[in-house]
Amino acid sequence: MNTIVSESQLSHFNIRHYRHHDGYRFDTVNEPRPLYSLALITHGDGELFDVDNSTTVSVTVGDLLFIPVFSKYKSVWKNNASYTSIHFLFGDKSYFNSNNILRIQKITPDNKERIREIFDYLTNFNSACVSQRLKATSIFYELLEVVTRKIRRRHSVTYDKTIITVMRYVQENFSKKITVEDLALSVNMSLSRFFPYFKKKVGLTPVEYINKYRIEQACIMLINSREMPIEEISDRVGFESAAYFRRVFKKAINLTPKQYRQNPPIL
Repeated sequence: MNTIVSESQLSHFNIRHYRHHDGYRFDTVNEPRPLYSLALITHGDGELFDVDNSTTVSVTVGDLLFIPVFSKYKSVWKNNASYTSIHFLFGDKSYFNSNNILRIQKITPDNKERIREIFDYLTNFNSACVSQRLKATSIFYELLEVVTRKIRRRHSVTYDKTIITVMRYVQENFSKKITVEDLALSVNMSLSRFFPYFKKKVGLTPVEYINKYRIEQACIMLINSREMPIEEISDRVGFESAAYFRRVFKKAINLTPKQYRQNPPIL
């Protein structure tokens, strides 16, 4: 029972409609997306270049598009494209938030008509009615069941057990003070050997990786906990001060935390 609960803790869920003029472009390369998205294309065409995976995904009417959290991509929309997006996020132990390396992709369901019915229902349900909210949740999980069967993992990045252990240590302790020495000890390596090894394998210094992970978690909190003060978010993701958090965030995202909260990249 506990496993089922942890896999299904939905912490964020909303639905939005988007319409774009011919040639509209969108870029998330410098701004991590704080949510997962499932989009049903209802008109026109789109093309997304997945920066992390160096692949291009093309979609048209009737296609279902999956975009993982923190994806970096550039998109262009043609023929007055429109689509309905479900934006969602689960608890820390969810399949979608685990170490599964997911990528932007077009999903081809076995029953497109049923997928359209699901989107229609979720778009029009009465969120003020408890029974309809429960039904909407059930239908959403039906949609996710289709997605998890069809989804493909990213193949471009693989890490050895040492790096995975370090990454897991950061994920489990990011809210606390973490030193590079702590990371080296977690894999029984000397500091002088660990630092260049991590930099070579990951492409970031250990401190850069820690800050990157903390900033990603801060992005989620900024969107999903809108009443939480930025100072508290800074503390919860492990920064030593709010001033330092703001400097690191602005350097990484090119926006202040407040600006990111006001206009998150969730198309």
